[in-house]
Amino acid sequence: MEDYLDREGVVALGEIGFDQITEAEEEIFRQQLRLGNERAMPIIIHTPHQNKRVGTERILRIIQEEEVEQKRIVVDHNTEETLGLVLQLSVWAGLTI
Repeated sequence: MEDYLDREGVVALGEIGFDQITEAEEEIFRQQLRLGNERAMPIIIHTPHQNKRVGTERILRIIQEEEVEQKRIVVDHNTEETLGLVLQLSVWAGLTI
């Protein structure tokens, strides 16, 4: 993925995030966040379809733990269930309507 991110014309990383909300997904998600942060790229995160609130809470916790620059992050596909959580950070919030 690093070689791809370094290509001319690649301007953002994403969508990344959880599907099943597993430990393996979390490990890859953390690595992807670090890659985007190191390159000062916008990062687009997809909230999970299942267990959306639990997955979103975990995503937001990881963003804070990894100390990723929040102003370059879009957490997308929020619903009324997750929007308030996302707005507590300094990330952008996308909506699914």
